[in-house]
Amino acid sequence: MTLSYNEAGRLLDAQERVDNCPLPAELCAWLQAYTDEHYKPEPKKRKRPVSFQAPDQRPQS
Repeated sequence: MTLSYNEAGRLLDAQERVDNCPLPAELCAWLQAYTDEHYKPEPKKRKRPVSFQAPDQRPQS
């Protein structure tokens, strides 16, 4: 059993069976409190358009 979306995706990629099941209310409340306290979104990384990159840093096509 996992709450991880990424782990479930890896299991599916490995042809494993992944079933949905309801999350008990106590576990849901604990997970919400934990997430509220510890979750920090990753800072957004701005991708510079190719035209603004130095010619030697541009991807080769």
